[in-house]
Amino acid sequence: MKQSSFFVVILMALFGLMLTSLFVGNIPWQSLWVQTDIFWFALAHLRLPRTLLAVLAGAGLGVTGAALQGFLRNPLADPGLIGVSSGASLSAVLALSLGFSLATIPFLGIMGAIVTTLFLHQAVSKNKDTLRLILVGLALNSFLSALTALVLNFSKNPYKSLEIMFWLLGSFSDQPLDKVLWAVLPVVIGFWIIYRDRHVLDTLSFGEDFSHNMGHAITTVQKKLIIGIALIVGPIVSLGGIVGFVGLITPISFDKS
Repeated sequence: MKQSSFFVVILMALFGLMLTSLFVGNIPWQSLWVQTDIFWFALAHLRLPRTLLAVLAGAGLGVTGAALQGFLRNPLADPGLIGVSSGASLSAVLALSLGFSLATIPFLGIMGAIVTTLFLHQAVSKNKDTLRLILVGLALNSFLSALTALVLNFSKNPYKSLEIMFWLLGSFSDQPLDKVLWAVLPVVIGFWIIYRDRHVLDTLSFGEDFSHNMGHAITTVQKKLIIGIALIVGPIVSLGGIVGFVGLITPISFDKS
């Protein structure tokens, strides 16, 4: 099957699954002609935000997984596995515990993802060994998860702690449409940043020296990729919690080699 035909099939399958998610549930689509107000309320306030956030998370984590694997030149790099998602999660939990405005949580998630990715890149910059990356990433992931548990332990509001615990488990439900739409902008910007440097990621797979000899400004590209990855991971984790292994499996599934 040609690549273009394959992507058309994938897009059609995605569109079909989105329609199924919108019109199948406890309130069947037949009620559109009987209970119009109830159906449209469920569609606009429950099903549409959930569907958009799920698509955004799947696409975003898949793209960031591919970018990280090219950026770190390691097929095991994944935002959820090496601590990037945990960094965004810790920032969001701190914001929730301290009573920050809900509008600032995605922004703080972006900042947490940037700091974590920068630390990870510096930790493995001199040694790109797979084992070193995984060990550093797992240690960082565990450390950030422990800090998140510590924040929960010091929370004085038990209802707020319970809310955060359910959020950490990961869920696309109960998110208002305006928050989901707000998250679309940084995610799209992150997509655009990574897409512009897609050819540099191809050359980085052969090493930084090779990419530099091809005329690419490696340091500038790496900074832009870190920002792009954080712009995608931060809002997604802030709204839907940590979703693991999507960024690991998606690039491997589409690997043509």
